[in-house]
Amino acid sequence: MGRKYFDVEEIIKEVEGKNMTQGGDILIDYDTCDFSHRLVQPPIVCYFITTVDERGNTNCAPISMGNAVWGAPPNAGWYFVVGVINNRQTMVNMRKTKECVISYYPYSLLKESHITGLPVPRGISEIEVAKMTPVKSVKVQPCGIAECPNNIECKVVGTYDASGTTIFILKAVAVNVSEEIYEKDRKHPYQPGMVLADLMYEVSLNGKPERINYMRMNLEQVYRIGDELGDDTLWTGTFESWVNSEAARGRISEEEKTEMLSLCSLWLKNQDPVANAEVKKRLTEMITDMSWRD
Repeated sequence: MGRKYFDVEEIIKEVEGKNMTQGGDILIDYDTCDFSHRLVQPPIVCYFITTVDERGNTNCAPISMGNAVWGAPPNAGWYFVVGVINNRQTMVNMRKTKECVISYYPYSLLKESHITGLPVPRGISEIEVAKMTPVKSVKVQPCGIAECPNNIECKVVGTYDASGTTIFILKAVAVNVSEEIYEKDRKHPYQPGMVLADLMYEVSLNGKPERINYMRMNLEQVYRIGDELGDDTLWTGTFESWVNSEAARGRISEEEKTEMLSLCSLWLKNQDPVANAEVKKRLTEMITDMSWRD
């Protein structure tokens, strides 16, 4: 299968030079330059970010960039990494108040999401214009939205400046969830969480006039990776627990298990791919064989 190569820096430079951006957004499509920004950024769940300015005015914006990440112990937590263009009121408010609320929006709020993305004058609440209902937060000043299945209260813990955009690192400090979704998720065999709320994924922006195209997730089919490979109890586990599990189910012999654990120990003591090349080669071969063995 062939591959197409694109110099992304040159493409963006060309688009910028032709002044084909919208308020800082570089939403490249095939009509623009025979390339799509979705080849870099696949669709993700869309959500509102609600903030307040220094006077207490509410701002609500639909976002389709950024996502949740996990912070490991010690001091574990959930975080969001969100990029906001510097000319947006959302960015100004978050820099000043260091707080926001993230609310995933479902298909039932299709029109409301469109309204919040329109050029509503600064200081006028998009939540009110879109006829949505504010929900008082507990740990932050900005409100949540009653029509959304969840509201995640967040505090800004870090920022990074990148190409006219501020990348915010947000820590989730509280969340409220629709009781209906909560109960559905507890009873669901795969517990897909907020997906049960019929969320939307921004796919593209095109047409005349331009409009956002969304997709919804198909919940009729779940694809589960096989139980015959990997740690018997944990998602990843450790190399030792993985090898022990494979030996326990009979996919490798006790001799192979012992050799792999010994090789692993030797490799971890010296991870120089030249000086310890034979150990690396043998360990790689054994892990590969174990992974693909019937």
